[in-house]
Amino acid sequence: MEAGPTSHALALAALTSARSALHALHSALQTLRQRALKRDFVGSLKQLSRTEWLSLTLLLVLLWRSRRDLRSEASAFLGIFEGAARLLTGRAVRKNFLKDQSKKLQSSCKFSDFYEVFPKWLSEGLSAHSFQDMKPIQRKVLPLALGGHDVVATAPTGSGKTLAFLVPAMVHASSQSAPSVAEGPIVLVLAPTRELVIQIRSVAEKLTSRARGALTVAAVYGGTRKMDQLAALRQNRSLHLLVATVGRLMDFMREHRAFRLRRCSFLVLDEGDKMLDDGFEEEVVLIGGEARRDKQVLFFSATWPPSVERAALRLCSRPAAVLQRVRLEPQEVESKEGRSLPPDVIEQVVEVVKRDDHEHKLPILLDYLEEAKLSTPMHQGGGKVLIFVRTRNAADELATLVTQRYGGRSDAIHGQRKQEQRETSLRHFCSGNTRALITTDVLGRGVDIPDVSLVFIYDFPDDIETYIHRVGRTGRNGRPGRAVSLFVPQYWN
Repeated sequence: MEAGPTSHALALAALTSARSALHALHSALQTLRQRALKRDFVGSLKQLSRTEWLSLTLLLVLLWRSRRDLRSEASAFLGIFEGAARLLTGRAVRKNFLKDQSKKLQSSCKFSDFYEVFPKWLSEGLSAHSFQDMKPIQRKVLPLALGGHDVVATAPTGSGKTLAFLVPAMVHASSQSAPSVAEGPIVLVLAPTRELVIQIRSVAEKLTSRARGALTVAAVYGGTRKMDQLAALRQNRSLHLLVATVGRLMDFMREHRAFRLRRCSFLVLDEGDKMLDDGFEEEVVLIGGEARRDKQVLFFSATWPPSVERAALRLCSRPAAVLQRVRLEPQEVESKEGRSLPPDVIEQVVEVVKRDDHEHKLPILLDYLEEAKLSTPMHQGGGKVLIFVRTRNAADELATLVTQRYGGRSDAIHGQRKQEQRETSLRHFCSGNTRALITTDVLGRGVDIPDVSLVFIYDFPDDIETYIHRVGRTGRNGRPGRAVSLFVPQYWN
């Protein structure tokens, strides 16, 4: 039976639209090929599995048979295809790094040598904020991370760990289609304290300053209203990279169901031993289990005892035999027990006191504060002193005593203060407006505070790892520093 005029018209319209769609597809492929970071895009297509090819073929058949406007259908299809192509391109880039660039990257000293394989906006962000010379930890970690390896990195504080994981994380995220906020981030960075989360987000925002929305960054942490943070998250159409404390992230996932981690394929733990020591091991493992099975894991810390390493292996989907371990030599020295030791640039002094009270300890502190020249402008040789105590009450009490001597040049920071107050106190200390800051271990790890000339440990810690992290607040970036500790023999065991 002959087809009627209506059938002929529909067939002709379908063929015309299909031809237009194929032309659009061909044009898109040409564009994608030019965008593929100067790599062989056709070679990337050869990596498609049989299932992926069948899926693409089915989509083309559906487009061909459609009696609707195939031009709009093709547009939707091309969006999906472009996302898959970007993912393939990202895999090709990482494979290329693994095969061809690793040795060159380890021997290179500048980020600019590799701008051609970074997204343009990332290269511009590095350049705009004077991130030029790569530090040893960055030269060691970047080729492994860009090659897709799980990495355990042990390096002293102030060695450049943040860029070592943010740069490969952003290269990884930029090669994939943008996820919605509900789907969760592609990259998740976990940190133990609010201050460290804020610092990591600040560095990430510098790197993405030229991205123009191509890669979005957000942070969630305690001390601020959950609903305010949730509203800020939902203002974004997409979420590529999230920096979070464990507790607040669990709140959003369990109570508010703000997002899932089904798109998370890059997991970073900074100061991971601190999170595990604080009792968050099961929560961290649970978060890791919510992410993709094939996720890449980067675990950073200044200390790495064997017990923490065993826990970290629970996060990695790959066998322990292929886990890449990075140590920093000679800047980092380890004891036989696997504990990192403070850098040699830090002069360490221990003052033995008879009793654990202000009568015996305060005069020693005041002598060192006088020696630090807190009343002298910093550009004329004046110093900055970070003072560690054991408890929040001790921080407030000692701050009052020091303020009586030095006025507005001292302040206190601890977990009981409001987040806004903590950020203000830290900002004033970093800028030099405050010259003496009394703190608990809320500032003991990770946070980069410039130009601390003296760390004074008023209350000696209970373990060597805490001591190492406290001392590491001075002597940053290879500069000389000094650490003085008050030790009470009655607590020796």
